[in-house]
Amino acid sequence: MDISSFQPNAPGRIIPITGIPSATHAFLPDPLPPQWEFPSRLYPLLVKARTALAGLDGTGSHLPDPNILLRPLQNREAQKSSSLEGTYTEPEQQLLFQLSPQEPNSANDPINAYKEVYNYGRALRLRMESPDRLPLSLRLIRDLHRTLLQGVRGSDRNPGEFRRLPNQVGRPARYIRL
Repeated sequence: MDISSFQPNAPGRIIPITGIPSATHAFLPDPLPPQWEFPSRLYPLLVKARTALAGLDGTGSHLPDPNILLRPLQNREAQKSSSLEGTYTEPEQQLLFQLSPQEPNSANDPINAYKEVYNYGRALRLRMESPDRLPLSLRLIRDLHRTLLQGVRGSDRNPGEFRRLPNQVGRPARYIRL
């Protein structure tokens, strides 16, 4: 991790660590929520966004399945977020996989990527379509994590449990989170 890339006003601090090869420091973020005041110049934009969302909500209430508007956005979010973890898929191939899901045969099987993105979409829908609509909680986060890892690489790494070791992003480490 290149500690010189962190600004002095970063929302946390850099601390020394051991136990990760080639890593000497980690970033320890400040507790949430951060101190922030909503700038008054943003209120007109907030009102405009709220009006647009209300119009979309009104339109969606007349559809037989309102989720039809959300599905393409959920799929795009699943692909974009998965790419942060190094999993890349093409929208066309992802759609074909959704029509006929398959199980990967090995850790190197390219189907893993499609299944991981597919699971991400399932986790989004699990939260949105769940009859009990759990509030944001540790139980919900564990359920979502279990769904993300179902039948893919990493499914043997404590699905539904929180990590107990530092988290490294990139090789060599660009970011380490305790």
